[in-house]
Order: sequence, then structure tokens, then C-alpha cells
Amino acid sequence: MEWLIDLLFQRNGLLLFVVIGLGYLIGKVGWKGFSLGPVAGVLMAGILFGHFGLRLSPGAQSVGFALFIFAVGYQSGSGFVQVLKRDGLKYLALSLLVTSSGMIVAVVSANLLELAPGMSAGLLAGGLTSSPTLAAAQDAVESGAVSFPSDLEADDVVNNISTTYAITYIFGLTGLIILIKLIPFVFRINYAQETVILQMSLGSGTKKSSPITLRTYMVGQTEFLTTPVGRLRERHWDGRTAIRIFRDGHGIRLEDDEIAQQGDIVQMIGPAEYLMSAGPLIGKELNPEISSTNMSLETVQIVVTSDKAPIQELKVRQFGPEYGVVLLNIFRKGEPIAFSGDTNVLSSDVLTLMGFASEIDIAGAHLGYIEREGIETDMVTFTFGIAIGIIIGAISVTLFGVSLGLGSAGGLLVSGLFIGHRRSVRPTFGRLPAPARWFLMEFGLLAFMAGVGLRAGGSFFETLMDSGFGLIGSG
Repeated sequence: MEWLIDLLFQRNGLLLFVVIGLGYLIGKVGWKGFSLGPVAGVLMAGILFGHFGLRLSPGAQSVGFALFIFAVGYQSGSGFVQVLKRDGLKYLALSLLVTSSGMIVAVVSANLLELAPGMSAGLLAGGLTSSPTLAAAQDAVESGAVSFPSDLEADDVVNNISTTYAITYIFGLTGLIILIKLIPFVFRINYAQETVILQMSLGSGTKKSSPITLRTYMVGQTEFLTTPVGRLRERHWDGRTAIRIFRDGHGIRLEDDEIAQQGDIVQMIGPAEYLMSAGPLIGKELNPEISSTNMSLETVQIVVTSDKAPIQELKVRQFGPEYGVVLLNIFRKGEPIAFSGDTNVLSSDVLTLMGFASEIDIAGAHLGYIEREGIETDMVTFTFGIAIGIIIGAISVTLFGVSLGLGSAGGLLVSGLFIGHRRSVRPTFGRLPAPARWFLMEFGLLAFMAGVGLRAGGSFFETLMDSGFGLIGSG
């Protein structure tokens, strides 16, 4: 066992991943639907290892925090402007209320409990479960922006901040989870019902759409053998389904005044519910239903960059006849929009299409460019975005003897918000796929919390015995 402890002291990377892995396991432990989650679990694992003197390098902790905050800003950037316009004043008032009340409680508690320097900042950050507040407080101490008694080193104050944060975070989170569990019973709130009401108020509570499938039919019914294609489209087409017609093994295009022939093959990609009702009107089905997960179909995103789309006023109903693909979603400025057959497609829209590779390629060539895989991150934008965020956070001004600035958390958040917003407006740069965003936010936060827990572990239990009840009550 000693060799493992020695190895943990020697290998900082090993320590980081052991703490995160163990913390994840701790966070998954549940009882009657109650669990602390990975963040609190990693914090507890860090405290355990930190009690034995293990520490994470400041650089690893800083990198983790930078990844987390930037990714949060990037993810929020797409809808930030819309939310700011719609509910900005409400959120501003709420944030001022929460931060001011938290500040008052922290200051009063620090004086009543005679807390050591730095502990009030940890109390504020932990009570609000706010990691950026913790990082800002640590930055202020390490940069010399705040003064403290001469008999204390900056490292001692940072330790006080981390320890108090760890205590109030764990117990504060526990109390919050218990409160959230109790509120529905006390006030008789049905979360599921309230969620549906909220979705309806936001216009997203629509009926679950039918799955997209592929079916193939042979023309044989009288109506299809005697009625022009244009008239059939008016009678039966749903305005969304993509239809391909084959004759003698070759794809053909029938004009509105032309009529299908006996034995023509009609291949349709569209909602299963519609195909089940429309298919028998054509003729005999040739093969069983093929799911949209079949390898013969592709689902891709196309970023509209061509000027042709707005000039020609391309409408949603044209995707089936023109390109032989099904339009699943439209994202405009980062937000999904409701659409009908008459909805115009505009430049910078991001379209989710389903169809065969050949048709997808044609649509992509006409409309813009295709994001088939969506797995590559724009590393230039990503890395320079973080660098610029750190630079913004380092800028400060002095007013009345007080140094004011956004700090690393604020700078990284602003940079992430800006790039995320620009990506939503002009989706040709700054790609950061959703799986990559999740990893950056999750791993970055957990790496930061591992460092906090390890640092707090050295004095956690001592502080808990000395001031625990007061800190828990204040938090």
C-alpha cells in the first residue's frame, strides 16, 4: 500500500484520475433517489486524499477550470442574446438578490463566528455552490488584489477559502437536494405536469413526431395509373416526404402533367404514420419497412451558406421534390424553430436532413456545406478563445483604491459567450460538438473540484470540529 501512496505523491496525473474516478463512484451511491452527484463526490474524494498531504498542481486545477467555464459560456452563447432580450431584467434582478443576500449572510456570519481571513469568501462560494466565486476569491488573493494580516501567507488564506468552501458546499448541497425532494410534497407540485405546461408556453410542447422510415412500393393502383403526378401531389402528399421514382432500374423525374406507369418503383422516405396510410394507395409494398437507423440512410447537418437559398426563396416543401431528402430540423441563430411547408430557408440556417448519400451530396452542393461527422473541434478558435478569455480576465482598473476586473472566470465566460453566439449566427467556424462540450464541462469542473478537495483536506476535519456547526448553519 505504501508504494501506491508514494506513487500518488510522485505522479500528479495519477492522483488526478484516481480522485475523479473514486469521486464518480461516491457520487453514484444513492439511497431512495438521493445522491450527491459526481461534483460533490469528487470533492469528498479529494478531501480524503488531501488529508494525507496529497496535492494537485495549481496548473492542472487552473486548466480544468478554464475548460469548464469556457465550455459553459460557449454552450450558453447561442441563446444568450435571445434570453437577455426576453427575460434579462428578471434574471438580473434575481442574480442581484441572490448575490447580495449571500454577501450579507457571509459578512455577518464571518463577524459573529470570528472566522479567519478567507473563510467568509469560502462560505459565500460554498453556500451558493458557486465554483466561479471560489476561483475569483482565490485569484484575488494570489494576485495581491486583497490585503490580509502580515502574519499570514497567501497560501494560508487560499487554504481557508478552500476548506470553508468544501464544508459549506457538501452540507449546503445535501440540504438543497433534501429541500428539492420535499418541496413537491409540501406544496403539492407535479414536476412532470409543470414541465409540460412550460414546454407549451415556450412553444416546444408539440406532439411527438412519427419516426422517419423508408418504404418501397410498385405502382399498381388505378388512381396512380390514371392521374397526373401534380394532381396526386395535391391530393395525397404531406409536404414533407421525399419521393424517388425508378423505371427499368433508373431514377426518373416525372413532371406534374405526366402519369406513372405500371411497374414503376416508388421509394419514399418520411414519417412512418404517413407512409402506412399513403403507401397502399400506390400499390404493393416490395420490401419490409427499413428503419431510419439503416446504413443506407444518412442523417447530416447542412449549414446554408449559398446565396441561392434566400434569393430563390427556397421553402421547406421543396426539399422532397427538389433534393429527395427529408428535413428534420431547422436551427436559426442556434435555436430550433417551428416550420411548415411554407417556411423559407435562410442563409446561416443549420438544417438536419435525412436521405441517401447521393441526394445529401446534391443538397449540400446547392445549399452550403455538409457536416456529416460533426466530431472535429475547431482547435484554433477553441484554444485562442480560452487564451483571450484569460487575457480579458487579467485586465483590471482601480477605482477609489479598489482593483476591479472580471477575473479569470468572468473573462473566460465572456469569451465563450461571444464565440458561442457568433457560431450560432455564422456557423462556419468555432465548431465544438456536443460530446466534446460535455466532456470539457464535466472533466474541467471535476479536475478543478479535485484540486479544491485535495487542498481542503489538510485542514478540513480540524475546521469542521472548530467551526463546523456555525459554517453549516450559515451555508
